[in-house]
Order: sequence, then structure tokens, then C-alpha cells
Amino acid sequence: IGERAFADCSSLTSIEIPTSVKSIGNHAFYGCLRLISLDLSGCTSLESIGEWAFYYCSNLTSVDLSGCTSLESIGDRAFMSCSNLECIKIGATTPPTLGSYAFDFCDALATIYVPTESVETYKSASGWSSYSTKILGF
Repeated sequence: IGERAFADCSSLTSIEIPTSVKSIGNHAFYGCLRLISLDLSGCTSLESIGEWAFYYCSNLTSVDLSGCTSLESIGDRAFMSCSNLECIKIGATTPPTLGSYAFDFCDALATIYVPTESVETYKSASGWSSYSTKILGF
């Protein structure tokens, strides 16, 4: 999904992303204020989420990346200012590289679910360690 593909689409409430998608570009869904949930659980090929990709999707409450076992990186400010984001589920057993400020101003973020066998790895990984109290296994 290319850079700014759906940026500022104020009417976008949900998206269905094909399983073959390998990357979500920078600013791809930037400012999609009505987007409520993001289910990428079937995107088994997803390797990267770009910088500012979901920045200021202020009504986004949940993100499911549980099937994204090959996820390698989450860019700078990818989910920044998603003020209603409560939980995110990540399926990669190796913690993806986490960009700066990826979850800043996500005031409602209570839980980051990761594979049970990887909980301690996530808790000690660079970037992820600042969220260690929110990381639980699934």
C-alpha cells in the first residue's frame, strides 16, 4: 500500500487488506479519523508498517496483527496520537523493530498481546521495553 494512499480519508471506517500485502507505506492511513478497528490478522506476508502510517486515527480502538508472523518493522510514529487505541495484537515471535514514538499519545493503550513464548523477549527489546507493563501473551 503506497505512501499517503488513504491519507485524510475522513469517511473511511473499515478496511480489508489483501493477504498478499507486504508493506503499508508512510502516511498510508494518516488522519483517517473514522477508522475504528484494524484487522490485519490474515496478512501473513506483511513485513513493514511505515512511518506515520496510522498517525492520528483517533477513533481506532484495536489493531490485530496476530497473523503477521513475518512483521519486521513498525515505523516512527506509526500509531502516534491514536488516542482511543486500547489494544494491539502482534503475531511475530521476534519483536519487530519499533520506531520512535510509535505509540506516543495512545493514552488508552492498555495491552499489547504477543506470542506467549516471546513475552520476555518483547519486554527486553529496544523500544518495546518502555511498554513492558502492557505486554501480555496470547
